[in-house]
Amino acid sequence: MTLKFNGTELTNYGLTVKSFRKPYNQQTGSLQLLNRAYPLATVKLASQAVIQAEIIAEDDDELLEYEDNIKLALVTHTDGKLEVAQYPDRYWMARLASPLEFIPIGLYQKAVNIVFDVFDPLAYANTATSSNHTIATDPDDLTETNGGTAPVRPTITITSNADHGETTVEIESATTGEVFQWTGTFDNGDVLVIDCEKMYVTLNSTASMLTTGPEYPHLEPGANIWNTSGFTGTLNITYRDRYL
Repeated sequence: MTLKFNGTELTNYGLTVKSFRKPYNQQTGSLQLLNRAYPLATVKLASQAVIQAEIIAEDDDELLEYEDNIKLALVTHTDGKLEVAQYPDRYWMARLASPLEFIPIGLYQKAVNIVFDVFDPLAYANTATSSNHTIATDPDDLTETNGGTAPVRPTITITSNADHGETTVEIESATTGEVFQWTGTFDNGDVLVIDCEKMYVTLNSTASMLTTGPEYPHLEPGANIWNTSGFTGTLNITYRDRYL
């Protein structure tokens, strides 16, 4: 099994992954009253990715070179992209947590345990999803399928194909009940970009935040139905699937 960190393939340094563990952790707070407790919000917790690996070299000099290169690749002060062959479609953002101790187990062969802190508990798809939907009528509806196992807030790009004048662009998620609205002049060729993660809207690359809200829709895992009104044209939804 191979391991890649920040784009560096550690197999090139004689390293072979023997096992990989990345548990998912969450915690629910509680409010204790006299005779019972009441649950509060559930939050996702940071966790650790634990990798057991071995390195094999041809001689002592090569073994030392491999150790140095592995340290150089793994020791960072910021999160890096962690990829393991066991999960070829996704990555985690992580940073080294444990001392790197290389333990001799044979001739020109050492074992090493690598522990990463994973502060963002979700894994992300290696390839972004970009779905184009034709909005032919006003109102209209569309279905977008989130292939991950966690909710995601996408970027929505709406391109008008007609002169709508002063209008209220509305996207209502029938799946979550969230409603987004933007009011303004929206004519043929205009491009409205709604970044639901950052809660930021632009019209033709210029900030347009005064008449937006009240909610920015997200995609639940599986099929999501959105109802649209106030425009016709194309609606693109871009995001990365996320995994618990």
